[in-house]
Amino acid sequence: MLEENKLLKLINTIVPPTSLKVVDLSGGEHNCSAVLSARVQSRGIAALLEIMDTSISDSVTPLLSSGGDAPADQIEKMFKVIHRIASDEAVLVKLSKVVDITYPKVIDAAVANLKAKGIDVPDAPSACDLFEVDQLIALLSPFVLRLLSGLATQMAKFLPQKA
Repeated sequence: MLEENKLLKLINTIVPPTSLKVVDLSGGEHNCSAVLSARVQSRGIAALLEIMDTSISDSVTPLLSSGGDAPADQIEKMFKVIHRIASDEAVLVKLSKVVDITYPKVIDAAVANLKAKGIDVPDAPSACDLFEVDQLIALLSPFVLRLLSGLATQMAKFLPQKA
């Protein structure tokens, strides 16, 4: 129970941004809202769950159990996990699908920008064809953090309160 409370406290200290700025492969900047409708979130969650079907848990579990409990350590763990996951091509494609679903206007704008600059774009481009991994993480992090924050807030209502 102690570990769950630490995680809830950590999640409650993180305030996801309401807007994002990401940079495509040509250096084009794209601004978008980090606040998504429930319908878009639902589709994004379904795509995230597809990632769990891959065999990544064995390589991710040691990362989660290493390091300290300070918020900075926990955040570092999260980013290491995301980078580990993104280094697997199959998982990268699935992460990209989450971005494609949650930020379609950013994808369209990046495609248009790259084409305008004469950069070849695949016929059916995905986010992983248009952005670097760190930019995919920039798009995914607020989505995941908002879900976790909402879940933590609701879970806290059911946890025993200190007297």
